[in-house]
Amino acid sequence: MKNQILTFLILLFWFIPVYLIAQPCEDRELDFDGVNDMVQLAPSPITGMGAFTVEAKFRSAASGGSTSCNGNFKRLFSFIGSGRRLEVGECGGNPSIFWMSSTGNSSGAVSFGPNIRDGACHHLAVVYDPGQIFIYLDGTLVYNQVVPGTFSPFTTFRVGQWGGALSPNENWQGAVDEVRLWEIARTQMEINAFQSSFLTGSETGLEVYWKMNQGVPAGNNTGINLVTDLTTNGNDGTLFNFSLTPGLTSNFVCSGCLEFEISIKDYATRTIDLQEICSGDPVHFCLVFQDQVPLAYISCLSVTWEYNDGGGWAPLPGNIYSGICFPVAPGEIALDCSASVTGFLDRHFRASITSSDGCTFTSKEYPLRVCCPISPATISLNPATALCEGDDATIAVSLNSVDPFVMNPAGQVSIEWTMPDGTLINNQSTLNYQVSGASPPQECFDVVITNCAAKQFTATACITVDQEPVCGTITGMPNPPNLIPDLNDPDLYFICPGDDAAVGIATPFLHCNKNWQYSFDQITWFPLGISNNVQNTNILPSYYWPLGATSIFYQVECQPLSTPSGCIPCFSNIVEIRLLEAPQPDVIVGDGQICKGDFSLLTVSTPDPNLQYTWLCDGKEVGTGLTFNATEPACYWVEISNGCQVVETPWFCLEVCEIIPKISCPLPINECAYLGTAISITACDSDFAEPSASCSDNSGFTYTWTWTDAGGVSQSASGCDLMNVIPPASGTTFFLSIFDSDSGCTASDDISIIPCPPKQP
Repeated sequence: MKNQILTFLILLFWFIPVYLIAQPCEDRELDFDGVNDMVQLAPSPITGMGAFTVEAKFRSAASGGSTSCNGNFKRLFSFIGSGRRLEVGECGGNPSIFWMSSTGNSSGAVSFGPNIRDGACHHLAVVYDPGQIFIYLDGTLVYNQVVPGTFSPFTTFRVGQWGGALSPNENWQGAVDEVRLWEIARTQMEINAFQSSFLTGSETGLEVYWKMNQGVPAGNNTGINLVTDLTTNGNDGTLFNFSLTPGLTSNFVCSGCLEFEISIKDYATRTIDLQEICSGDPVHFCLVFQDQVPLAYISCLSVTWEYNDGGGWAPLPGNIYSGICFPVAPGEIALDCSASVTGFLDRHFRASITSSDGCTFTSKEYPLRVCCPISPATISLNPATALCEGDDATIAVSLNSVDPFVMNPAGQVSIEWTMPDGTLINNQSTLNYQVSGASPPQECFDVVITNCAAKQFTATACITVDQEPVCGTITGMPNPPNLIPDLNDPDLYFICPGDDAAVGIATPFLHCNKNWQYSFDQITWFPLGISNNVQNTNILPSYYWPLGATSIFYQVECQPLSTPSGCIPCFSNIVEIRLLEAPQPDVIVGDGQICKGDFSLLTVSTPDPNLQYTWLCDGKEVGTGLTFNATEPACYWVEISNGCQVVETPWFCLEVCEIIPKISCPLPINECAYLGTAISITACDSDFAEPSASCSDNSGFTYTWTWTDAGGVSQSASGCDLMNVIPPASGTTFFLSIFDSDSGCTASDDISIIPCPPKQP
């Protein structure tokens, strides 16, 4: 009952639009003998003054003749007027045109487009849009020409002949159908939309519509002298010279332009036809006419269904393949897949149609590929034992299937392997694959078997790959804070005897079980525990330390998670904890004497970056580190610590020398520095500020004087006394520089003197 309802709905779905356009039971065409047959309409409703379109379906039956249009121009239709012509037909098989406009211009006979003597049904449309002609063959533009002037007045329209005297080989030979005259310029889109459809006769702009549907196909039609216009304009065409006697020439005959097709879908409501199916799949057949199922005419059409597997056409069972639209049950379209070496069969279907008026038609052939389904398959791997990450191995891969067309791929069946590295290998049932550097957690081989209907079966086989242990790092832990890191070696720590400490995980360990180990010689290792992240040292050294040992070493062995796995363990870095020894005595080195304002860079003679240095000045802490800049006269020493013990250096005493320049006022006899009288000054009393052992007296001083005289010339002198110098009237400054050769210290001073007025007598 369900299938009956579905079929009824499909019939209803197709029925509505088909009733309006499809008339396969009564479609005729008019055959022209190529001698003198003609259909004429005079006066013509198309005058050529404005836009117009003429369309027709045709089949050419001509043969031979010259390819030139001279004496061989077979007119399909023509418009005639005084000094005006528009004729379209074929010359030697090619569409051709001749026109003459109101300006006297003429195209001459011009051929264009593809060969139309192919026995097929074609559609031709000529569009005149004042100033231009466009010709479309089967919807494609094949001719375009500018036309000066107009075509007015056209007086006569003819089908089959031109406008002059009857001439041999100048008349249409073949069939004509669906002649349409429009008083508008139809667009290419409009032409394409309706060239394969019937019209109602009431379309806007339609002046003439001849369907050529009179009479009995190939029967006695001698009583007919007109072709009926299906518009309301009454523009019937007059028949001239047709025999209309029983026969297929010069008579109304069955249409050769009706094209029936077959539609095969998986469901009737689908919009896409099937190209292939799996053997045994159900399908739905429909006969199609003008893109619709002609259900409105089911009573006047008789259909016989046939198939061809390559050995010729044979009828299909009438109890299954019956009617215009019907389902085919599962299992009806099937082949023996157990013996198939290709996995498919190409089957062609067609329908033989007979209408109620005796016309017979054969639908287009419908090719359908019937594909064997893919049986379940498996993959075998040899060897199939687990691998370790990074291993290299050759794996024999085999596909196991009961389908002969799979084990020996042929036809349209494809086998696509995806190797563990992503490489694709096609259409092999067995192969060898080289695993290079196995990757965890597994190396997998995937296969996709696809039949010709694109139906797939997939299978996967994998080899387990154990991950290689990845070692992290260990480090000294801050709590308790008893480890002293070495400044150069990040894996070396020092500890005060009697303290305890801890080591722990710094960076993660992956894919393994952690096993702590210790050693005193890095050769023999002893286990401590598994998986804990922190390991305590207890108080060091302990009772189990070998005699003379000064260090203990720690590491983590990273053992594989699964055993056996074939993977070897890895080891962390080695952390050494070394007992601190008391610092060695040291001394301070540097300059013992400096000048005031300088500094002495003090350092210990053998610095050790692993020790802490504290600088003291006369017992007061003044700095830390390996060096100290001393500027004050005092005694310095350093406390050296390793964090456990402290030692002191001997004292280092620094002497600071400071020269004090002393310049006298002018000496007698010119204390007042009278203008124009020589003066004398002295610096012989200059000395050290605080004389000491190294800075005792001024015996090593060197004196240099500089000044500018009255002429602006720089002058200089040496010695502690500057005698008999006459200063300029504007005054001058005397500069003194003192250098001590013993200490290397220097000092400077100056005195400015402006002479007094001359002494009065």
